[in-house]
Amino acid sequence: MKHLFKVKWPIILPHFSHIFPAWPRIKLLIWLIVLIIFALNVVYSLIPPNTEEKRLRLNIMKNPFSVLPHQNLANYYLNSNLDEAGHEFSLAEYYYKSVLSSSNNTNFLGAESSPLTTWNNLINYKENIFEELTSWKKLMEKYPQYEYIQLKISALYYQAGEYEEAKLILQKLLRQNPTLDSALSLYSKLN
Repeated sequence: MKHLFKVKWPIILPHFSHIFPAWPRIKLLIWLIVLIIFALNVVYSLIPPNTEEKRLRLNIMKNPFSVLPHQNLANYYLNSNLDEAGHEFSLAEYYYKSVLSSSNNTNFLGAESSPLTTWNNLINYKENIFEELTSWKKLMEKYPQYEYIQLKISALYYQAGEYEEAKLILQKLLRQNPTLDSALSLYSKLN
């Protein structure tokens, strides 16, 4: 059998530095880039997080398999992003179940409900608020000048996280009665 290529040993390949005459400068540049990236990572890890969300995410990165950091981030997301809140509650539930299955005794003092139960209760709570809100709106149609109904509707909007709606109703109420203490205190919470 004939070989297609005859190879003479030892094989001498051209040196890389002869192909690229600027190799020492390129090698220095690569090392400088790596050093800068490393320095930026070190400096970034020393700077404390400047927002609540970053602080909560950093706590998750420090202890990713713990229930409490996931549940804290989920509570933070409740007002802004319900999808992310649900995702974090499901992660907390997963780690909650793994902690319970690994412990021999599940009857211990200070046990809380599971994160999934908490999430379902929060969702039901919002639904209940909106149901109560519709019944109070029906009452407002019958009695539009009744201040307590307007105050109750604004408080329900506040509890549901609908701050702009609550603020509009309170402004209307305070135009009618600017000395109403409960309306003033709720309005101060919104500002």
